[in-house]
Amino acid sequence: MKQKLQPKIEPFQNIPVRATIQKNRKDLVLSHWHPYYECIKVNRGEIIVEAGDISINLSKNDILFLQPGILHSAKANSMDSELLRIVFAELFPLQNEATAVDRFITAQWQPAYWIIRAEEKLANRICSIMEEIYICINSQNPFRHLSVLSGINQLSALLIEHKQIKNLFIFNSKSIAVVNQIIHYIEEHYSDNLTLEQLSSHVNLSKYHFARLFREATGVPPLTYVTKVRIRNSLQMLADDRLTIAEISDKTGFCNQHYFNRIFKKEVSYTPYQYRKQIYKI
Repeated sequence: MKQKLQPKIEPFQNIPVRATIQKNRKDLVLSHWHPYYECIKVNRGEIIVEAGDISINLSKNDILFLQPGILHSAKANSMDSELLRIVFAELFPLQNEATAVDRFITAQWQPAYWIIRAEEKLANRICSIMEEIYICINSQNPFRHLSVLSGINQLSALLIEHKQIKNLFIFNSKSIAVVNQIIHYIEEHYSDNLTLEQLSSHVNLSKYHFARLFREATGVPPLTYVTKVRIRNSLQMLADDRLTIAEISDKTGFCNQHYFNRIFKKEVSYTPYQYRKQIYKI
């Protein structure tokens, strides 16, 4: 009988961040996935992270960033290996536009994980902030949550700087409101046959103006973002074995299963069937 690998729900309590040190065992992080962002920093030794279908070798002070929904695990190369793991629900928890910002950035960050090596320009600063977050979370300071949230904001800003995502922060509030409005619309209607004309008319803009505004804000064309939303929702549906792949293709707005298979493989590196096998233990 197949047992579904459920998403790991972190005990965030009143702080939307969790920081732990894993050490003294071979399997530092067991295979799992969750709907959160995650940063892994190697404190000592060397580790191997399995992220999706890729094996990643990390050494001391290397950093791995994972977007939500990625199946991953970590093994130590030796018993003295140690990693710091920070899991957080939002990229910018102190900002009113946090949800919109998260969506803009998620649309641009490809692939869904990447490595910041110890010798890279920002590595030392990112390592320091991760260590400060860990210390704050485990302190007895009654105001520690403010320091932790501030640290996550700093960490997110450095990650964005590393990926050279700058256009978002030169947009005025009206432009952000327009793009956020259409993102909400896409989230609600991704199963429909969405066209550029339909999306642009929803915010009363010409196709050209709308497409340019959306791409400048998110880094991707509107219909590419629609595809990303469809793929993200299909990942969640594939965890439900009551749904066939054909049904998931239809529910997520793909015109046919063959097209769904092709786009899914391009985005995730697995076919839907292969991905479903990965999230089930035999």
